[in-house]
Amino acid sequence: MTNQERQEKIENILSQIEPLSRRRIYVSTSFFFAKEKFNKTYADTDRQEVEKLKAEIASVEGQLEPLFVQLRQLQAKYLVEYEGEFINIYTGPTKEIYREVFYLTTDCNIDTFANGWNLADPVVNDLAYEVADFLTQHRFNHFTILNIKRLP
Repeated sequence: MTNQERQEKIENILSQIEPLSRRRIYVSTSFFFAKEKFNKTYADTDRQEVEKLKAEIASVEGQLEPLFVQLRQLQAKYLVEYEGEFINIYTGPTKEIYREVFYLTTDCNIDTFANGWNLADPVVNDLAYEVADFLTQHRFNHFTILNIKRLP
């Protein structure tokens, strides 16, 4: 399967996951507040609401579970080591090294820990771009990708 085909399948699964995830967030938040209310009142109507929301969470998670299994089968698993700039409100910016496991769409047999970087390979460039895109959106503005290793 090409990376393009893999990405299309992943996007299809993500389009199914997105509304269910939104629903899970909404219902989980509602459950939290309903449970707090029940713990104060111990009213039967509040207990029923908690039970109803708990059942709905289980239902949504039951729908999400097989989608996440499919998603993880298509994604490639990597260990990513990077240095990111963290802003401490008391001491200012500091850089720290992080290691995380990422599930990504680009499939690349890579181990820069052992073999170094081969940026002439376009798939390696695609993978580095995907990691950088994720880090920019979810972690840091200032970072350096140090190493990537494909995990089984």
